[in-house]
Amino acid sequence: MEIDLWYYRGTITAAATILLALACFLRGGGPERYAATILLAMQAVDRIYHFIATGGRSIWIVSDYTTIDLGHLLIDTVSMVCFAILAVRANRVYTLWIGGLQLVMVLSHFGRELAAAIHPLAYAISSYTPFYLQTTILLIGLMLHIRRMREWGSYRDWR
Repeated sequence: MEIDLWYYRGTITAAATILLALACFLRGGGPERYAATILLAMQAVDRIYHFIATGGRSIWIVSDYTTIDLGHLLIDTVSMVCFAILAVRANRVYTLWIGGLQLVMVLSHFGRELAAAIHPLAYAISSYTPFYLQTTILLIGLMLHIRRMREWGSYRDWR
């Protein structure tokens, strides 16, 4: 029996985000906790959005990416503001990368609207891939934070 991981990618992503957030809350500093909270909120609000958009039929429905998704644009824009605040205040470099990737997510929606010739797959990739990169960068940032704490002891979380 073969399991189609692509079909379960939403569940896998949500579970991985929850596990990463737990690790951040247990071992991370303020910036790691703040970033994990934003990523968790993005996942939760996205599930609620899909539940409402489908009239309660599904929390995993996927767009056809032929038009701009206003719900995701709103979620991504609010998240971008939160990540920008984090990037400016945190005493971590990786938060700038996470904020920059969130900007890419927001701009992907405008790119879809400005150029009708953009293939739906290109829109899907540019609007979802940054989230996977953000979680990977947060994981690396958490590991580096833990290593710094072990080697040097406590240091400032915020500027």
